Amino acid sequence: MPPSRLASAVFAAALWATLAGSIPAQATPATNLGKANAKSKYTLGHLLALQELPDGRVVASDTKENAFRLIDLAKGDVSVLGKSGFDSDAYRTAQVVVP
Repeated sequence: MPPSRLASAVFAAALWATLAGSIPAQATPATNLGKANAKSKYTLGHLLALQELPDGRVVASDTKENAFRLIDLAKGDVSVLGKSGFDSDAYRTAQVVVP
């Protein structure tokens, strides 16, 4: 076998052995979060940022629907905060929640 083919074969075997050994290590163990103590009847889009308020409600940025949501998990209510647009009292994108 020519030296270049031998080197390629050794490299391929070493790479295969490395990948085969690392696959089980990549498995993520399941995390039990415990019993749910609140539930929302609304389906939310893609939440990017959350900020909990002192009274237990949560402000969340929903980037799928470009809206800031006020979520009250104790009551199961979700409402929209502000409005999206280009006015002086509107926001353009719902990205970051600033305390």
